[in-house]
Amino acid sequence: LILVIGCTKMPPKTEDVSDITITLSEFNSFSGQSQLTINGNGSVSYYWSGHENGSENYIIKTGDITKDELLALIEVFNKNDFFSLKEQYDCGGCVYVVAPPSFSISFKQGDFEKNVTDVGRYAPEGFYTLVAELEEIRDSLTSAEISPQDACSTLNEISVRTRHRFATINMSDCIINYG
Repeated sequence: LILVIGCTKMPPKTEDVSDITITLSEFNSFSGQSQLTINGNGSVSYYWSGHENGSENYIIKTGDITKDELLALIEVFNKNDFFSLKEQYDCGGCVYVVAPPSFSISFKQGDFEKNVTDVGRYAPEGFYTLVAELEEIRDSLTSAEISPQDACSTLNEISVRTRHRFATINMSDCIINYG
């Protein structure tokens, strides 16, 4: 009889990072929701939706990171024991009047996928070290304004990857002006 306790499935160890997808998702009752996606080919996209001044708005940014930067990020995942974290951290049944901020990080490579979600800052500090690292990548994306029509098109076809784009738009403007 062999009993294995605490066995953690680790992602494949390989220098080929082309099939990696790392995602940081955030939800906040007051500021909206966002998603940062980093792909193994180096493309980075950021999408935010929320309410400002009584209307729904969106922000889209795209950019790139190098393979070395991606490998360094994977090392941060390893140093902070991401692959041994639980899937969900929360207060264990609390009833909230207003939902607290929540963060989810997912790491996919090939058939491997690890997702960790924290609602209300109950995850270990290593999780928030990763959040900060991913937010730093988000904040470093180069921004250049694009037309509302291009931004609306991107919202309708979120898979469109144009490098170094940024837009803040009102979704009702997309519907009214561009169908």
